Amino acid sequence: MSRGCAAGLCASPAATLAASALILAYAAHAAAPWPVRPIRIAVTFPPDGASDIVARLLSSQMAERVGQTVVVDNRQGAGSTLGTTITAQAQSDGHTLVLSNTAPDIP
Repeated sequence: MSRGCAAGLCASPAATLAASALILAYAAHAAAPWPVRPIRIAVTFPPDGASDIVARLLSSQMAERVGQTVVVDNRQGAGSTLGTTITAQAQSDGHTLVLSNTAPDIP
């Protein structure tokens, strides 16, 4: 064991090179352009409600900022399960979002 190793843990030059390559590959992937296709916002309430209005206001601002179409997709029903299921089953690439709200019941 050399004196430069902490607690006997030393990385070989090959391991250091491999770790550096993985970090660079991750950084390149993380810096990939987004969005590359239209963004979908699944709203868990019907059209013309407060959630729909908020989603449409957000979508227009988001479209201007990211330079991509943002679609509002109203999927009401089943206690918000329909809209959240669509989002949960979508590709995890950030192109499908969900807008839902909850409020405590006040007697």
